[in-house]
Amino acid sequence: MKSQIMNQIGQTLQQARIARGMSIHDVASETRVTRASLEAIEAGDREALPAPVFTRGFVRSFAIAVGVEPEALLEQLAQTAEPIVEPASQSAPRPMPEMATAEHSSDHFALLLSDGYSDSTRMRFGPAALVLVAVVMFLAAWLMVGTSPERGPQTAQPETPVMHQNQTGGVSTTIGLDKR
Repeated sequence: MKSQIMNQIGQTLQQARIARGMSIHDVASETRVTRASLEAIEAGDREALPAPVFTRGFVRSFAIAVGVEPEALLEQLAQTAEPIVEPASQSAPRPMPEMATAEHSSDHFALLLSDGYSDSTRMRFGPAALVLVAVVMFLAAWLMVGTSPERGPQTAQPETPVMHQNQTGGVSTTIGLDKR
């Protein structure tokens, strides 16, 4: 029955495509669905189609492109869908790792890096890590630029008038730096 429904959907879409004078290539260009998938839909070949969620999208796009109401076809397609059964190994939840606490751990740094902490606990260490990085950067900059005792603070010296003798024998006063 499921293959009959899929064949019926495929025939409906194929007839609508031919009635519009469209080729598979035209529909593939318009819908951006591969030719192989469109041909599989028309042939009712469920095995050649991808996962049901993609097949629904392909049928919807195909129907719209050829002028067929997609909802009726999608309802028929839903009847062919098989229930999803997960393997037993994946359906059972995995146990959470035990939460370790600082009181019970002798190695606090190993505890910090373990997967035992929740995200909220890790978030508390985020701001502290940022502050630590900022302090280290400040200290590095201070050491690179810092003051050395032999250089001492440098002060500007006031300008003092310097006497120059010009060629005419006269003395002129100019302001310049005193070279000591």
